[in-house]
Amino acid sequence: MAQDLSLGIVGGTGWLGGAIARALLRNGFVAPERLWLSSRSGAAPAFAAWPSLHVTTRNQDLAESCPALLLAVPPHDFPNIGIDAAERLVVSVMAGVTIDQMAKVTGASRIVRAMSNPAAELGLAYSPWCASEAATAEDRVL
Repeated sequence: MAQDLSLGIVGGTGWLGGAIARALLRNGFVAPERLWLSSRSGAAPAFAAWPSLHVTTRNQDLAESCPALLLAVPPHDFPNIGIDAAERLVVSVMAGVTIDQMAKVTGASRIVRAMSNPAAELGLAYSPWCASEAATAEDRVL
């Protein structure tokens, strides 16, 4: 990914989503003005160093604004995320949520399922992943 692609993280201020977001920002993987975070509170105090990033309480804002979405919510919250992500790349770090379940709930066909942990913030996480058949070669590189 380059600084010219917008990324939305559903659960972006949470434990894992926040760790990944901070690592992406510190490493220049995504420009702050191209990063969207959703959180139930609408607050992102851990991101004060990046005032130009977008924070919303509405998950659909991310789906409408970003071609790539990272789902980092607790698995029990997933059925209620309320996004239509058809035509988007959806990457998930949720344990126990299958590609088929993600496709059904989000409308996406380009899906990558990955496992990560908060060590990602320090660049120390190994993240195995698998992709849906519809994921493109570019999606897989991303």
